[in-house]
Amino acid sequence: MRRKISFAVLAAFLLSVCAPSARALPVINEIHYEPPDKTIPEEFVELYNPDDSAADLSGWFFSRGISYVFPEGVVLPPHGYLVVAEDPDTLRQSFGDSFPVLGPYTGRLANEGEEVVLRDQEGRVVDRVNYDVGFPWPIGSAGRGSSMELINPSLDNDLGGSWRASGAGATGNPTRIYFIEAGDAGWRYRKGTSEPPSNWREVDFTEDGSWATGQTSVGYGDGDDATVLGDMQNSYTSVYFRHTFTVDEIPKYLTLGVYVDDGAVVWINGHEVGRFHVPTGDLNYDDTGINHEAAWEELSLSVPSSFLREGENVLAAHALNTRLGSSDFSFDAMLYVPADGEVVTGVPSPGAENSVYAENAPPQIRQVEHTPKQPAEDEPFVVTAKVTDPDGVASVLLHYQVVEPGNYIPAFLPLSHSALLSNPGAPRPANPAFEDPANWTTVEMVDDGTSGDAVAGDGIYSVTLPGQGNRTLVRYRITVEDSLGASVRVPYADDRSLNFACFVYNGVPPYRTTKASVHPEGAGYVYGTDVMNALPVYILITRNQDYMECLAYDSAYRIPKSNEGARDKFNWEGAFVYNGVVYDHIRYRLRQANDRYGGHGKRSFRFRFNKGHYFQAHDNY
Repeated sequence: MRRKISFAVLAAFLLSVCAPSARALPVINEIHYEPPDKTIPEEFVELYNPDDSAADLSGWFFSRGISYVFPEGVVLPPHGYLVVAEDPDTLRQSFGDSFPVLGPYTGRLANEGEEVVLRDQEGRVVDRVNYDVGFPWPIGSAGRGSSMELINPSLDNDLGGSWRASGAGATGNPTRIYFIEAGDAGWRYRKGTSEPPSNWREVDFTEDGSWATGQTSVGYGDGDDATVLGDMQNSYTSVYFRHTFTVDEIPKYLTLGVYVDDGAVVWINGHEVGRFHVPTGDLNYDDTGINHEAAWEELSLSVPSSFLREGENVLAAHALNTRLGSSDFSFDAMLYVPADGEVVTGVPSPGAENSVYAENAPPQIRQVEHTPKQPAEDEPFVVTAKVTDPDGVASVLLHYQVVEPGNYIPAFLPLSHSALLSNPGAPRPANPAFEDPANWTTVEMVDDGTSGDAVAGDGIYSVTLPGQGNRTLVRYRITVEDSLGASVRVPYADDRSLNFACFVYNGVPPYRTTKASVHPEGAGYVYGTDVMNALPVYILITRNQDYMECLAYDSAYRIPKSNEGARDKFNWEGAFVYNGVVYDHIRYRLRQANDRYGGHGKRSFRFRFNKGHYFQAHDNY
């Protein structure tokens, strides 16, 4: 039997088989929104063309986040990269000139997150990214030197899980491996009374034998410098430093730490690796830095193999004061391979394949939460997370740690008194108990309508955890694996909160007076919970020994006023709870300048919250 086919159906069929396949449009592939030094204009947005054909960008423009119109004739090659920079010259100076870069654009990328929109010449949206700071977006990209990189250009780049901080990874070292330590005695330095020889930053420079030798910190005016420059004030504004070191095997990760008042440029084997609080460009001996109070600043250095060599190497630095008559100056530096457990990030990769690129991207995890927000004693609670992957989700596991009242487990231990005084820039040692598998329980999360799961097959995975005692802290993490073996654990490695957390609490109890003078009705009067909750309630969960040590009731522990580096160290760790929200692994110290260890009056504290988890007050009151 002959079938009849209408003309309309035949036309539709011919169009479908004869029409060319849709072209893949350029995507926003990398965003560097918060450089570590806010005085250096290193922001940029990178585009990638995933198509096999070139893309003509003439007249295209960014309409949100930044403002920039592409000139006529700009073409993005197939599978090519194009960078639009806040300041092209600065970007070339920081990352080389081997990639195409346009700009400058107007506006600034917001450090707290915003929407970046790319449109074609007709005004149609080509791509948009509404990035944020905090899970599921990578936190390491916020001010630590890293950019935000797309794992694979085919991913939905408006989802936070599609991105990672550039260079993110783990080192495999249980402790730091130092090439140069803080307070090292092996420095040679030259006073900046004239220009040094042009090759002073190179390994083969031999004239440093005539330079002075000293131990860092080198400076004057603070009373805490190991090498004092008594003639610097009103005489010269800069000092040149060199320190040789030996490398047996070139590491994959390398971190530079600098303590400077006011600014410095640092090179390794003549390759610039860091610029802190100084203007751009070449600096002369009589130039000045940008006013800055000294504090340890650390920068992850990308691809150490591009500037390190096996054998002898040299770190060179040009440190600058803010003015001739400045009241103080200090310089110290350290160079090390970071340990596992430390945040490891890298520098951006403009104009090249992203350092985090993966052919098979791990699953997306988002919308992680627990219900109720603050369970009462013995009340079970449900943890949920949305998990998706185009290759299929193979497993979703939740790992939880129960922290009972009075037994807080910090991730890092405080520095001892002697270590704090001698090297306040040293890292706090990791606490083995935090990562000990014996302290974590693993359970499966499901999407089958059981174990607290509301709807089967909706991509929301759930698990019900057992109720706990009053004032118990429950930490949890989630690991997901797809059907091809790619896996990811959240929070990500660059998130210093290290875990999600829930606080089991029955609420503020009534208060019964014990002294007759407290209330006209005398001892035994009860203030109800309505009165007790009339003011905000803040809870600090920490080890008793750390709390007492921070208060420094033991006079032997008090830190001299001259040692500001030690006094300003957020040396103690805890969990801060407010409005049912847990801010875990925050750090704290005493506040105030002169009387914090004076032994008189009430003590006040200063808390340092983690990036992406800043304190959110209920209101202004």
